[in-house]
Amino acid sequence: MTPQHRARAVRAFTGLLLAATTVLAPAATRAQAAELAPGLKTTPLQTVVSSNGRTAVADRLIVVFAKDTTDDQMSEAHRAAATRGKMAATPLRQLGPSTQLVDVSGAASLNAAMKAYQADPRVRFAALVRTSCGLTSEADQISGTGSPWQFGRVNALRAVCFPAPSNLRVSNFTSNSVEIQWTDGGVPADSSTEVHYRPHNSTTWTPQVLAANRTSWLHQGLASGAGYDYKVRDCDANGCSAFTNIVTGFAGTTAFTLTVGTNGRGTVESVPSGINCPGDCSEAYPSGTVVTLHAEGYASNTEEWQFTGWSGGGCSGRLDCTVTMSAARSVTATFSQLSDAEV
Repeated sequence: MTPQHRARAVRAFTGLLLAATTVLAPAATRAQAAELAPGLKTTPLQTVVSSNGRTAVADRLIVVFAKDTTDDQMSEAHRAAATRGKMAATPLRQLGPSTQLVDVSGAASLNAAMKAYQADPRVRFAALVRTSCGLTSEADQISGTGSPWQFGRVNALRAVCFPAPSNLRVSNFTSNSVEIQWTDGGVPADSSTEVHYRPHNSTTWTPQVLAANRTSWLHQGLASGAGYDYKVRDCDANGCSAFTNIVTGFAGTTAFTLTVGTNGRGTVESVPSGINCPGDCSEAYPSGTVVTLHAEGYASNTEEWQFTGWSGGGCSGRLDCTVTMSAARSVTATFSQLSDAEV
């Protein structure tokens, strides 16, 4: 391939990615378009007001490095951009061999954040990808995509920025009922609360609308032995928050709650399903259920955490933790960050 053809191919690929990652602001808030490469422009988005009057702050970029840039060189580029832009410049996710999703919170603007990266010869370009306020699928579709989401970003102009409820848990069982409790999402106030439930592990959810600021619900009239999954969200006239974690309750049977905690960065999953922590860290299992927990440490280009062992629930060591649910149990997985020399 000749240099001219290679340059043309790069411009075409870059244009496609930018078309999928640019968020448009209204004319009154639209900043001067920043030129990323000859003939290619993106509109930086700073702070916008969502459809329900809440503020959404754009603080994510896609950063594409030159081919063959090493991990160490990428880390150096992030540190240099952090200094130039007075921002976080923290890689959040690897999107490809040379492409990363980066947190640039703290920058004066997205335009400034992009310029901080583009000043580095190791960076091909940087583009806005999403906003930071817990956006949900209630946002408008992005023009030309038929979807509110594309390459990890959202149409922030109609996004719903709403704090979700948390700590959903099963609090009580009877022969024909299951009671759940949760922590309210707080400010701004919601106008209603929605409980969504389904037969355990089925695919169809049924909504139950409750009054605002509710923190419990009693699901009655159930068959003995029936299991149901539950999740909760807060809503107002403009949309709804993200959902809580999912919990499962069984009516008419003795069930016990398994609660998992983590120290450090890593994940814990269970077999049977129910625990996927962080996020969903408690589950009620019928008496006698044997649950196996598996832990995985966190790894990125800049840091690595290793699983170092279990505590609680009769578990120890670094192998999978197996517990029999004859009582409520609590297990903690501990992760330790490796030093540069160990990595």
